[in-house]
Amino acid sequence: MSVDEIVSAADVAKGSFYNHFSDKDALAREIARSVRAEVEREVDARNEGIGDPAMRSARALCIFLEFAHTQPARATILAQLVSASTDANATLNRGLSEDVKSGLALGRFGGVSRESAILFILGVTLSGMHRALNGLTPEVLVKLGRELIFLKLRGLGLPDDEAQAIAGQATAEIFEQGRSGS
Repeated sequence: MSVDEIVSAADVAKGSFYNHFSDKDALAREIARSVRAEVEREVDARNEGIGDPAMRSARALCIFLEFAHTQPARATILAQLVSASTDANATLNRGLSEDVKSGLALGRFGGVSRESAILFILGVTLSGMHRALNGLTPEVLVKLGRELIFLKLRGLGLPDDEAQAIAGQATAEIFEQGRSGS
């Protein structure tokens, strides 16, 4: 799509477009940033009162998978346009960074640096979102979430039994809330 097509569809002057964006890629990045910020606000809201960084991280993964499953068009935009999100210090990674920092400080996570943990979590989350965009049944989505959480938490240093328990609890809570409209 060209800038001319964008401004025509938006019914704005081409100059107005360039007052806000240097090119159409800048517009795409802003749309992706906006969608990501919305999902991050949802993660913050649904993790309110949850203190354990491992559980917060598990629930966040479920929320991103749920978003991809229920809003595939918007999730596709997010999944395809978030290259800037691989910067561990990016503003959009603030919540993730705080959870990782807390998990490392509390000894919940170990054997990895903050940056490596953030990149690992982002990779698992984005891969899971891409898979969730393929029209999974709710049962398969829950199974995928449980398995990805287990792998993620094991990769961050949690023991098998604890990773399994957190994965089961997070998927039950988040996906059940999503089905009930909470």
